[in-house]
Amino acid sequence: DRLYRYLEYKSFSAYAFEHRCGLSNGYLGKQFRGKGNIGSGVLEKIKSHFPDLNIHWLVTGQGTMTTNLYATE
Repeated sequence: DRLYRYLEYKSFSAYAFEHRCGLSNGYLGKQFRGKGNIGSGVLEKIKSHFPDLNIHWLVTGQGTMTTNLYATE
């Protein structure tokens, strides 16, 4: 799952991610098991708390995982 790849990249636990985004405990596990869909409201929360995550990549798998918004090079 792409979101879990991003969390591993950022060294974030699912719990910490859920807490930061204001999601219920176990939300990601439910999504991973295919028992729910990530809606636009949740995507907006994710984007506001993790601006380097490429939402297009998250949804479609196309492009790169992160954006270059905060690149210092």
